This record gives sequence, C-alpha cells and structure tokens, in this order.
Amino acid sequence: MATPRLDRPSDDRAYLIDADGVRWRIHDCAFEPQFAEPHHRKRLPFEAPGMNTRYFVNAAGARRAYTLKHDESRRLTLDDCARQFAEAGYCRRGASISGADDSDRVVCRQICYVLT
Repeated sequence: MATPRLDRPSDDRAYLIDADGVRWRIHDCAFEPQFAEPHHRKRLPFEAPGMNTRYFVNAAGARRAYTLKHDESRRLTLDDCARQFAEAGYCRRGASISGADDSDRVVCRQICYVLT
C-alpha cells in the first residue's frame, strides 16, 4: 500500500490518491438554500466559506461524501482530505451537483445527473 497523496493540477481541480492508488476527484459543495435548489448540491470553489460537504469521486463512479462540522476547517490539505475520506460515507447514485463545467460533465456523466 502506498501513502495517500494530494494532486492539485490547477486551482479548480484536486485529487486524492488513496493508499490503494485509486484517484478520487474532490468536489467542495454546498447543500443549502442560498447556494442550490432544494435537494441539490452546488459545487463551490475549494475552501469556500459556505462549503459544507466534500465529495470524493473515482473514475469507476463510486462517490463518497463527508459533511463538515460547523467549526471544522475547510482547507484542502492532505491531512484534512485523508481524514475526511476515511470518515466519508458512500453516496447513492442519482444525486446531482449543479455548477459543474464541461470537464465535470465528462467525469460526472457516469455517476450523477449534472445540472447547470
């Protein structure tokens, strides 16, 4: 098993590579009325103040979600992401994330309905 690592190729993309070498795309989202339609999530910039859920999505379509506590750090660091990933639960298919760009559609098409 390898050591987990964080890969951030650009300001709007980040990946957690887990101990098994699986690459998980990270999405910071909000599930609040001021950000998204009822029962939907909106993708926000990393570490945004309103972010309350961090999603981890792999190429096979598995999705995991971690809900941040009110006073918890929203930093995008290896330590925070690795801990959140370890505590994240698996998501059901069909949940949506609004605010995705074209490149997100390529990733998300396999795993969820993307709203724009």
